[in-house]
Amino acid sequence: MATSNAERRVSLTMLLLSAAQPLTKARIRSLVDGYAGLGDAAFNQAFERDKRALREMSLPIETTGTGEDEGYRIRPGDFQLEPVDLTPQEAAAVALAARSWRQAGMAASSQRALMKLRTIGAEPDTEALASLFAPTEVADTRPGATRELAVLRDAVASRRRVTFDYADRGTRRVEPWGLAMANGQWYLFGADLDRGGQPRRFKLARIQGKVVEGTSRAAFPEPDRAQSERISAEIAGQRADDEALVAIRPGREAALHRHLTPTEEPAPEGYRAWRVAYGYRRTFVGDLAALGTDVIVLAPHDLRTSLVEHLTAMLEAPVARSTGGRHGDGS
Repeated sequence: MATSNAERRVSLTMLLLSAAQPLTKARIRSLVDGYAGLGDAAFNQAFERDKRALREMSLPIETTGTGEDEGYRIRPGDFQLEPVDLTPQEAAAVALAARSWRQAGMAASSQRALMKLRTIGAEPDTEALASLFAPTEVADTRPGATRELAVLRDAVASRRRVTFDYADRGTRRVEPWGLAMANGQWYLFGADLDRGGQPRRFKLARIQGKVVEGTSRAAFPEPDRAQSERISAEIAGQRADDEALVAIRPGREAALHRHLTPTEEPAPEGYRAWRVAYGYRRTFVGDLAALGTDVIVLAPHDLRTSLVEHLTAMLEAPVARSTGGRHGDGS
């Protein structure tokens, strides 16, 4: 399988970062899988493009020597960032993205490059790699989420259709346009083929099971850039302006995928009261519905009413499907 530009550049970055001494172009060519099989002219063009792309991302590639002895490396200390303060939700989202980056398919060729580096007697700087690809002190996320994020990211880049089970709304077929984050949660947005191709957004925490990626690349036209940017901005701009008081059975708090603040408000027996901020009500109601009897909305009243209506629609949905109807969308 041909190596993508992104995969090749990740391998090149890891190789240059881990090298204790500058590596010559010939050595780099032999260690990075993405350069294998390229003729001299094609390799030189690809290598120059890759160097330019990495430098545009503020990765300072150091060059030493001249001619055949010219070498390249990246010094970790040249691009270390100042500490960044993140909320727990933001930290969880960063952890999810970082883990998916490490665990996605592109990691394989990078690991092969490091193995080759060891075979020539050059021990990689594992501390430098850890600082770049394995951030610490960030919250963990649900099992399987890293794979789904990686699959969706690839589907967006290659314009492959995806299929997945979405919460209580059954199987969805989507033409993925992009991914965006809001309030510590990742969202997929794109054309929902089961709703007439209308633009929809899907919260990754509500995707059940595996995301299945189609086999055909460029299976749908390029999304309208202005529309995609607008949807992404809308998602990123979601503010958690509203607050709910909910009662949750002990041990089920994490299933809501929200930041909860404990409160001394009274709750029904067998439950504990929490305050939780939310922005997009329809998504929040769906999250609550997924917990079933493990959650009770104490306030506000209109949110409780919305949840009851949502659950009622779920109960009536099988009847609608059996008569050939189609129940309403709530994504």
